[in-house]
Parts: sequence; structure tokens; C-alpha cells
Amino acid sequence: MFIGNVSAWPFLVSRNLVIDYTPVVAPPFLIKNKHLSVLIDATQTSLCDEKVAYYREVSFSSKDKLSIVFSVKTGTQRDIGTEKEGVLKDNFDREILMIWGIVLDSIPSELSISLSDFTSIHSSLIHDYRSFWTSKTSFDVIPSSSILLQVPEKNVECIQLRAIESLELNYSIRSKSSVGAILDWHECAKIRAKSPIESITFTLEDDIILIGAKFSLELLKANINYTRKKPKQIFFPRKSNVEKVTTLMASSSLIAIGLYNEYSANPIFRITKVSDLGKRAWDDFQRASKINSAIRTIAFGGKNLIASGYDNGNIDVWDTALTGKLFSFQAGSNPIRVLSFSPNCQLLASGDIDGNINVWDINLGINISQSIHFNHSINLLDFSDNQSNILAITVDTEIILLRIEDSQEIFSFNPHKGKVNAALFVPNSNLIASCGDDSFIYFWNMSSKEVLFQLDMKNKLISSIAFNKNGSRLAAVSEDWIYVLKKKD
Repeated sequence: MFIGNVSAWPFLVSRNLVIDYTPVVAPPFLIKNKHLSVLIDATQTSLCDEKVAYYREVSFSSKDKLSIVFSVKTGTQRDIGTEKEGVLKDNFDREILMIWGIVLDSIPSELSISLSDFTSIHSSLIHDYRSFWTSKTSFDVIPSSSILLQVPEKNVECIQLRAIESLELNYSIRSKSSVGAILDWHECAKIRAKSPIESITFTLEDDIILIGAKFSLELLKANINYTRKKPKQIFFPRKSNVEKVTTLMASSSLIAIGLYNEYSANPIFRITKVSDLGKRAWDDFQRASKINSAIRTIAFGGKNLIASGYDNGNIDVWDTALTGKLFSFQAGSNPIRVLSFSPNCQLLASGDIDGNINVWDINLGINISQSIHFNHSINLLDFSDNQSNILAITVDTEIILLRIEDSQEIFSFNPHKGKVNAALFVPNSNLIASCGDDSFIYFWNMSSKEVLFQLDMKNKLISSIAFNKNGSRLAAVSEDWIYVLKKKD
């Protein structure tokens, strides 16, 4: 369960051999408004019990309020990366203290923090402290990224919180966050599939979550609102045990799956209407055209178009009435790994396992991109809202932003510690969301590459994410679980 209305920013106050006590890491809004003295004023105390954390409420003349949770410990040689034993001391043989903790953007009615979470916050600050330790004259304060705290589960050891007197400061503090519109998320549904999830499509228009699981195709019809009601599950088993689901996709009205019959080596393309859920009304797409190669990916373009990519490098574009192919493109001889339509459905991007990306003009039926090639397979493609950029993920875990006009790479980036599994443009914003093996979902600025906010999914390997059309819902996949989050209104 997420504490959706409480955001927290880590901070650190300390000194080195030359620079006196100063904020080393701080929330970006305190840095921007030049209110770093808040951290000094709020953490001044003669108390120094490393086994507890101190809680203090801070109010301002602007009627804004913050709360600060902090701990005080003596710095050690290990904190600066040496193998020596002993504590850190300044040039006057005084022990150096590290004051660290979190700033909350409100006054919570209740607060409980697991000991492991609080300890991990301290660990995340050590790298920045080591950079500060070597500074001789001046040091630029490092802005911290916002995190969400989770309510500890039962029987989890929590840090002992000790409240100290509140602090009133005679100045105002505003603009606490430039990304407040995306900060507050609630976990509104938690759904378990019958087997590990290999693919997911989230279509809010009909409250459908479509899951391609390892041993079955599952359609979960749910009222995805801020509720704990269990969604209704509708299961569509394959027609034969030898049929393997190779890909699936859904629009607001249609659901399509590609399968491969391992016994007869026949590719299969099936489609049904969302309105026919539960009726087992699947139509084989072969009645429209013979398919000679296994279908590896499917993409819907609005309500009228379906694109299918094959093992032999071919791409077909169909109309949703299944009356036949509109276009066929040859993207090379390598299997097509991913397809994506632009929001206006005028462009179609394709990526293959050899690292090639092509952009096709649907109306003209031509490739409008110059040669775009990377050294690894393309795992994901996503168009920006204005159709000017494409987001790509390669199997070597790089997130790549491309400009369509001249097919140039704008940047490659990996904010995660380890593999990147998915990245998408956040609808109606200039942000990109990404997930990886490090259990975090990051929201970061497309221009500056600055990570503005993160969702900590608590040791869950997030393999895929999906947004609904307006960006108010987020579905995250971890093995056989789906976590659906709703943005606070």
C-alpha cells in the first residue's frame, strides 16, 4: 500500500576537513528557493542517539508546512570509502557528524518507516558524501529525487521515531515541486494472473487489462477505480496445447493475438471484439490473407488499423474490418521485434532483432527514415505526443531518444541500476517513465534527463509498464502480478 499523499526527499548535512557543516544533498525546491538553512535550523539538537530517528514539524509564514525525519550518526572511515577503522575527525580532532533523513511535503497524520527503508536512504547518500569529502573550497548542493514511502507490513521492524518540538520560521517557502501533478499515486488494484506474465496491454476505455501469460491468454475486465474490489477475470485458453502465444495487443474495441502452432509450424492470427468477451468469438485472420511466417508483434493504429510484423522481416498493415491488407512493407530479412503507430496513425515505426529501426509513412507507403542501426535488438518503440521523436529500448538496456526528421540520436540514457525493461512517454507531458530490474519506476525529464520522481516497487522486478490514454492510470507487471496505480485527482 502506497502513502499516496506523502512525498519524501532525502537530505544530508555534514562537513569535511575544510568546509564547515552544510547541506550536501537537499530537496530541489529548497535549493531553488535558497532555503537550505531550513535543514540546518530543523536538525539542530543536542540529541545524538543513532538508534532512533527524530521527527520535527516545520511551519512557515506562508502557512506552508513540512516535516523532517532525521538521524544523527558519527561518520566513519568506511563512509569515505577507505578500509581503515575508526571515526572521521576534523582538523581540530572533533568527531564529524552526519545528519541525514527525509523531508516530507506535508504533515502526515500517522508515520511509520521500516528500519530497512530508512537504512537504505542512508546508504543511497554515501556516494554523494564521498564526492563532498574531497572538496576543498566550495561544493554545489546535490538535488535529491523524490520517493514514496510504503506502509510497513506487519511484523516488519520499524525505526523508532521520537518527536521533538516544532519549529516556526518567519519566511515563506513555495513551489515545493515542479512535478506535483505526477507525484501522488494510489495503488488501486492488485491482480494475479494464472502464470508468469509475458506481455500486457492496458486499455482504460473499456476497463480491460489484457495479459499474455506463459500458459494462457487472460483477459481481465475490471472497474479500475480507487477501489480494492477484485476484478472479474475472463480466461481464454488456447485452442490447442501446441499453440504458443507470440504476441497480443488490444484497442478500445478489438483484441488480436498472434500464435504459432508448434506441431504444424503454422502461424495463426486471431481477433475478437471487446464486446464479445466471454463468447469465445475468435476469428482466424487467415481468411483475409495467407500468412507464411510467424507473427512476432502486433500494433493497433486507432480504431481503423492493425499492423503485424513477421519472422521474415515483412510488415503488413490491415484495416480492422479484416477485408484485406492495405500495405505491405519489407523491412529487411530479420525478424520484426516491435511495431508502434504514431498518435495520429500517419506513421509506423518498426524495430528488428538486428537493431534496425525504420519509420514508414502509411499514406505514401514509403520508408521516410534514414539508416538507423544499433548493435542490439530493438525491444520497444514509442512515439512522442507530437510525433517528432521516437523512444527506443535496446536489449543492452539503453534508452534511446531519436529525432524523426533527420533520424538522429538525441541521447542514450539509463537511469536504472542494471537492465531497463520498458520506457514510455508519459501522456500529456514532457516526461518519460521507465522501469527496470532495480525495482524502481522513474519519471524523468526528456530534455534534461533529470530523474524527477521515482516509485519504489519494493524489490519487485518490474518487467513492463503501461499508461492509459490520458496518463492517469499506470499498470506495472512483476512476474504474475499486475499493480494498477491511479494518479490522485
